[in-house]
Order: sequence, then structure tokens, then C-alpha cells
Amino acid sequence: MDLFRDHELNGWAKAAWCLFLIVFPPLAALVYLIFRGHGMRDRAIKEQADAKKQFDDYVRETASTTPVDELHKLDQLRQSGGITDEEYAKMKAKLIN
Repeated sequence: MDLFRDHELNGWAKAAWCLFLIVFPPLAALVYLIFRGHGMRDRAIKEQADAKKQFDDYVRETASTTPVDELHKLDQLRQSGGITDEEYAKMKAKLIN
């Protein structure tokens, strides 16, 4: 529901809208669309853009795993101290073979 995605409204305002929607559903929905409708579109577009970015990042991360990428990640891990030089050598040999 768009009401809960709206970060401009505080908790009390959201509670008031919910109460209004429960007591007078058709009128509340109409009033909400009139006064808050422009923001619904903006929030929906932003949510879709965020979802697309997350999906693109996921695809890029999983699809572009070449041996060169793996070696680069291993080197970064070694430089940051995430793995030892011995572990790096073992994993590098495993990737190359």
C-alpha cells in the first residue's frame, strides 16, 4: 500500500489515514488519490528503479564471474587480510587449473 511507502508522513498521520480508510473506505480512498496521488507515481517509479538496480547488480555479479574476476577478488581478499598468502596460492592454483 502506498501509504506505508510514503516517508514524508509520520506515524500519526499514517494511523489517521488508516482510521479514515477503515471508517469511510470509498471517501478516504478518493480523498487520498486527490491529495496524495502525485506522490504515488513518484514513489512507484522510485521503487521500480531501485528494484531494477538491485536486479542489474545481481545479474552483473553472478554473470560476470570469469577466472580473471575471481583472481582479482582473491587478490583483494589477500590484500585486505581476509585470506593468508597460503590460502591465496591454493585458491589461485585451483582457479588456474
